[in-house]
Amino acid sequence: MLFENEDAYISDDEDPPSDEGNLMHAIKNHNVDIVRDLILNKGLNPNFVYHRKNPVCVAASVGFIDVLDILVEGNCLLDVQDLSDSMWKRYPLHIAASNGHLQFVKRLIGFGAEVNCCDSDKRTALHWCATLGHHELAKYLISVGAVVNAAQIDGFTPLHAATCLGHVAVCEVLLFHGADVNLRDSDGWTALHTAVCYGHIDVVKTLLNARASFTKKTNDEETAFLITASCGHLNILKLLIEKGANINDRNITGHTAFHLAVHHNKFDIAKYLIQIHADINTTNKAGQSPFYLSALRAEEMFMRLIINSGYNLSREEWILRKKYPVAISRNAALCDWLYHMATNCRTLKDLCCYKIRQILGVNYTKHVHFLPLPTLLKEFIDMGLE
Repeated sequence: MLFENEDAYISDDEDPPSDEGNLMHAIKNHNVDIVRDLILNKGLNPNFVYHRKNPVCVAASVGFIDVLDILVEGNCLLDVQDLSDSMWKRYPLHIAASNGHLQFVKRLIGFGAEVNCCDSDKRTALHWCATLGHHELAKYLISVGAVVNAAQIDGFTPLHAATCLGHVAVCEVLLFHGADVNLRDSDGWTALHTAVCYGHIDVVKTLLNARASFTKKTNDEETAFLITASCGHLNILKLLIEKGANINDRNITGHTAFHLAVHHNKFDIAKYLIQIHADINTTNKAGQSPFYLSALRAEEMFMRLIINSGYNLSREEWILRKKYPVAISRNAALCDWLYHMATNCRTLKDLCCYKIRQILGVNYTKHVHFLPLPTLLKEFIDMGLE
C-alpha cells in the first residue's frame, strides 16, 4: 500500500475489506489521500453502489468539496440517486442542499448538475434547503435558475416547506424572488394555512405582510382562522381577528371555530372566542352543538364553560330525553346536574354575571378583578369553574 497507516483503508462495513468499502470509509472520514490513491492511482471507478450507497451521495452528505473534485476527476456521474434513501431517492444536489453545504452545491452546479432536478416526490434542491432553513443557499439556487414556485407531487412549493418549520428568513428570500404567497397545494392549503397550523407567528406576519389571503379556503373549506382554532394557537388567532377574520366562519361540515376548539380540547381558544362573542348556540351540518361535542368526550370543563356563558341547555333534546352520550352516561351526578340545568330557570346570580360580562365588553377578563365583589363571584364572572 501507498500509505504507512494501512488500517486507514479498512472499512467497518466489510470483512475482508474491498476497495469500494475502503473508498466509502475514506469519504465519510475525509481521508483525501486514500480517496486520491484509490481513484486516481489505482483507477477505481467511483460509479458503483455499495450497501445501496454511492460515493458521490456520501460525499454530498458530508460536504467535502476536495473529495468531490477527486470523484469528478475520476469520471464520477452526478445524476445518480441515493438508493439507500428508499423514500425520496435523492440526487447529490438534494442531499448537499438539505445539509446546507453551499460550497458543495456550487461545485455540483459548476460541474453541470441540474439545479431543478427532482427526487421521487418531485422535490427540488430549493425545496430541501427551504425545508431545512438554509436561506443563503436558497438565494444561490434562485440565482442560478431554481424555480421558486416549483411544486412537488402534493403541490407543496418551497414556500410551503419553509413555513412548516418556521424559517422566516427563507420565506423572505422566496417572497422577494417572486414566490406566489397564495398558491394552493393539492389539498387546497396555502403557505398561510401551513404556517398557522404549525404555530409560527413570525412566519404568519411575514406572509400577511406579503398579502397572503386569510379568507382562502382549503378543499375542506377550512380557513386559516379555523385551522388556528383547531391547533390552539391563541396569539395567531388574535392576529387574524385583528386582520378581520370571520369568527363564525364554517368548514365543509359546518363546524365553526368554536366547534373545533371544543372538539380539539383547546380551552383557551374556546374561552377567548366566547369573550369576543362567537356564536355558542350554533350547530354543524349534523345538528351538533359545541356543547354536544364536549359531552361526547365528557369534557366537563368545557361543558361548564359553555353553560356559564349563558347557553340554554333546553336546546339539547338528548338531555331532556335523558339519552346521554356513552362518555357521560356512567356519571350519574353529572347527568342529574345537566338535567336540572336544562329543566330549571337560571338563577339571579347567573343572569347578573352574564349582564356584567356584556357591560364590561370583550376585555372583561382584564377588568373583572377590579370589581368590588367577592373573589368567588369574580371568578365566576371570569368564567372560572365553581
